[in-house]
Amino acid sequence: MKNSRKIRTIYIVYLSVLLILMLIFLLYARKSLILYEASQPDYIMDSLVNQLHGSMTPSSNTTLSSNITLSDYDSMDDYLGSIEQMIAESGLTYQKTHESYTDGALTYTLSAGDVPWAEAVLIPTQTTSRMLVLTISDYSLSSLNLIQPQTNYSLTITLPESYSASVNGLQLSEDVLTETVDNPLLTYCGEYIDVPGEATYEINGLMNLPEVTIYREDGSICSDTEMINNEDSFHPVYQVTYVSSDPPEEIREMVLSSVETYSNFFSKDLMGCQQSVDPIRHLFPEDSLYLALADQYRREDMGVFASHTNTHYLNEVVSEYTIYNENCFSVRVQFDKSMTLGSGKEVIDTTDNIYYFINVDNQWVIADIQ
Repeated sequence: MKNSRKIRTIYIVYLSVLLILMLIFLLYARKSLILYEASQPDYIMDSLVNQLHGSMTPSSNTTLSSNITLSDYDSMDDYLGSIEQMIAESGLTYQKTHESYTDGALTYTLSAGDVPWAEAVLIPTQTTSRMLVLTISDYSLSSLNLIQPQTNYSLTITLPESYSASVNGLQLSEDVLTETVDNPLLTYCGEYIDVPGEATYEINGLMNLPEVTIYREDGSICSDTEMINNEDSFHPVYQVTYVSSDPPEEIREMVLSSVETYSNFFSKDLMGCQQSVDPIRHLFPEDSLYLALADQYRREDMGVFASHTNTHYLNEVVSEYTIYNENCFSVRVQFDKSMTLGSGKEVIDTTDNIYYFINVDNQWVIADIQ
């Protein structure tokens, strides 16, 4: 009886010890599995993704490497901002793309939506064995490198030299100036004063369609209606033209006086016109081709112009006032010139031309007529 009780006590103690040992083993195994799970690369990547959802900086110990090449007109801050926006809208995913068998490094590609934008490199820091059969490799984030974005967009802008432009908020520089040519409309004006030509700028390697702003000579912004955009999805072309408006009243009166005086010369309605071109000399710059042509007309053709009376002007319109710079502008002049012949018949001579005026010695004169 006494032996039986002793055996039972020993058995209970044995079972208790065995239970304690099993509990210790299970706790050890559980901790080993937790450590193994925490050491898995996917755990590190999930933690990184959670961090990047809130900030583009992964941690205080790892910086975002930005060794990529962007156009001078693309901002790194804007690029990272666009990535943050895509992450917010489409989510952030990762995929293992490379594993090194020399140092055990793992490379993962991070994508915002379907756009790959960075590569994360994980390296093993230490390896330990637990329970003889379980090997635990600890990984840490070694680097996070931006992937070179696609730069499929380009841009061409042609505008007057006196104008300026900005692309994505940055003023165009001489580095992207590809061509400067004379403005064919101002050829004759350029013989007497400095006139603006046309400048062409070209920018390549942009990440997105750029934001373009055109400024006139006075600093005011051109509206969209003053630009010609070919709507190319990857290569927009801006052909900026001068804006036209109705002229101020003083310009209108000056222009009509000059143009109608010039017209009166050819119809013999200007005193002294049959003797010389002096009555219209003040309307043109010195040595103007138009003075030479007027003198040729006076000598060869003026005599056959029919006699008439009651010369007056009807339907006078001065429009399309276009300023090229402070010393040059053009206007469109339209009018009907009525004259009564000796037979009593009314003759109407219609004028519709573009007149180019330049400022020479503080006086507006006609440089060209088109």
